[in-house]
Amino acid sequence: MKPKNEKEINNAFFQFLMLFLLTVVIVVIAVFFDYGFNWKDYGRVREQFKEVSGVLNNKNSLISSIDSINGGIAKYDAPGAVPALIESDISNKLTDLKQSAGTDSVSKKFNNSLYRTFSMLLKSKIDYRKLSEENGKLQYDLTTLQTSFDKLKEQYDDLNKQYDAIINSRRQ
Repeated sequence: MKPKNEKEINNAFFQFLMLFLLTVVIVVIAVFFDYGFNWKDYGRVREQFKEVSGVLNNKNSLISSIDSINGGIAKYDAPGAVPALIESDISNKLTDLKQSAGTDSVSKKFNNSLYRTFSMLLKSKIDYRKLSEENGKLQYDLTTLQTSFDKLKEQYDDLNKQYDAIINSRRQ
């Protein structure tokens, strides 16, 4: 049994099939171009991620350098420390800090200002240590002079007593 309108049914089926395929093709093309544009955005985001991760790596290395320099400065004040070795170690770390600046001008300026700050701090520590040593020497010299002055005063008092004794013996 064939339907009476088989030709119309086949015609409608082929029209449906063509419209369905056309719709699927349009959707596939739209998705393809949409993903194609997203690849550009993805590439841009990937580049920004590389930049940000580079900045974070620079900041992490900067923080570790600062911690290392602070540790060296803390060792400088420790009793029994060898100042010359610590100064050279800190100076090497400071030059590494200055050279580890990134490519952007902000990070170069920041590293240079940190370098100057820590250099001034190290110079202050060195000057303080020298002044402390000189102060210790001056304290020793002052103590020596005070002792000598006390001895001279005693001798002066003894000579005064002898002089008074001589004067009193001649008067009698």
